[in-house]
Amino acid sequence: MYVSKIIKDASFRKNEGMFVLEGMKMLREACSSGVEVLEIFCDSDTKKDIEFFDFLNRTSECFEIEGDIIRKISDVESSYGLVCLCRVPAVKSFDLEKLGEVVVLENVQDPGNLGAIIRSCAAFGVKNLVLSQGSCDIFNPKTIRASAGSVFKVNIVYVENICDFLSNLNNFKFKIYGMVPCSNEESFEILGETTFESKKVALVAGNEGHGISIKTLDCCNARLTIPMSEFAESLNVSVSVSMAIWELFKFKVR
Repeated sequence: MYVSKIIKDASFRKNEGMFVLEGMKMLREACSSGVEVLEIFCDSDTKKDIEFFDFLNRTSECFEIEGDIIRKISDVESSYGLVCLCRVPAVKSFDLEKLGEVVVLENVQDPGNLGAIIRSCAAFGVKNLVLSQGSCDIFNPKTIRASAGSVFKVNIVYVENICDFLSNLNNFKFKIYGMVPCSNEESFEILGETTFESKKVALVAGNEGHGISIKTLDCCNARLTIPMSEFAESLNVSVSVSMAIWELFKFKVR
């Protein structure tokens, strides 16, 4: 089935320019962000929901189907009774002269981590997110759910070469922080002590298992670390990036 393939196959999603979301909350977030909803598949209980009527005029087609079929299509164990086929929104280009804070992720593979980072970006006012081509798909259903709909609120761009992008940021006088584990061999700034005085800040984080590549780290003009106890060597990438975004947000609202 077409919708099932969109859910399961990232390459097919990309080629078709489509993605699937599930549940009333995600539908609400998508519509409020101007996402084009092409088709809605719902069970009889969902169609009786008063709130649902508000969305029927925003799509070309709505199909009531059996709950068993919805559950077969659904990407979650407990179906929401609502599956929507949507068009991938157009990506807005960056104006580096006007760009403020930006998060840059290199080869982040886990859709849950990516979704959590997107959610933190939206919560703390980081409007732009840059991903390497090796990172996971932002329209993976797990990413959409983990972002709690924030994937529709943050401008997200994939770039072919992260080092070229960081080099351009450097030309525009960005402070580019490569997020690294604490080490005696490196000179770094400590999160919580860093003042984030520049309005042009990039936070760069890497793969869950290997962190930022040496090549990408060399493109950063600063190192940033989070102090920890001796009982752990590192943090989950979504946790560390969220902590850094929160610290950055605190300086913005002062």
